[in-house]
Amino acid sequence: MGCLLPGLTLIRLPNLLIAMLTQAMVHQLLIRPALMEGNLVADLQPVDLLALMLATVFVTAGGYVWNDIVDYPIDLVNKPGKVIIRKKITLPMAYWLYACCNLAGWVLALYLAWTHNKSDWFLLYPISAGGLFWYSLRLKQRPFWGNLLISLYCAGVPALVWLAEQETLSQLKLVQPELYIQTANTVAAYALFAFLTNLFREIVKDLQDMPGDYRYQLRTLPLVIGTQKAHTILLFIGGLLILSLVIWAKGLAPGLPAWLLLMGGIMTPLAFNLIQLFKAPSPLRYALISHITKGIMLIGLLLLLLTHYYYV
Repeated sequence: MGCLLPGLTLIRLPNLLIAMLTQAMVHQLLIRPALMEGNLVADLQPVDLLALMLATVFVTAGGYVWNDIVDYPIDLVNKPGKVIIRKKITLPMAYWLYACCNLAGWVLALYLAWTHNKSDWFLLYPISAGGLFWYSLRLKQRPFWGNLLISLYCAGVPALVWLAEQETLSQLKLVQPELYIQTANTVAAYALFAFLTNLFREIVKDLQDMPGDYRYQLRTLPLVIGTQKAHTILLFIGGLLILSLVIWAKGLAPGLPAWLLLMGGIMTPLAFNLIQLFKAPSPLRYALISHITKGIMLIGLLLLLLTHYYYV
């Protein structure tokens, strides 16, 4: 029991729950109702959806554990008070946890591929797990490419559900093309939102971790192009995010509760984050921006799913 809380911290339990919530809401509140309206039966039944969600969780958890194993000496510099491996969990136990996550993910991916007779579903698992392994070992040490890969993974969380239902959705496209386009646009909007917000946060985290990254000669984006240019890129990403939200919001009916979420939950904290970039750099400021961005990501999920039903 003494290792339970450190273990849950190591695998970033809140992040895993957000991933599960994302996939559950995308399927149950978007895709499944659309298919039912077209008199179609979803490929993913409740047990299949749960298996897909857990497979995603185990792949992600394994990636977190492996990343902390590889980053141990750097984390001692950047966040010594938050290091878990070798302090609260032994290194052999961390490797054991990593192996268990991979094994569990492999079994669930195999189950889904076998029950649905789709071998490509199983192939997604080693590709995802291998990508996270490569990211921690090599890619995150290079400017921007590691940030891009992780952001694509975040966008892939809702996209994976869409992919799993692609066969049935193609039938919906034939019987109710307008409903198909509306559902596809909503899923694509959240995938883009997840991509941009996570890319923003990844670069902020690189700024926050500059001391340890510099000591161990990592070539992250801020260390290669400098702090000010990294800030400029963040302002550009933030501007793209605001622009995409404004364009998307034009399709909302007036007076919706969604407008309160849009302005109070996303636009205002996002503007606050961008203003912080004009102030003196500090790890504490970057940590604040990072935490606020995570909150924006969660509110964005609720907003996009809520407003799916109110396009005009």
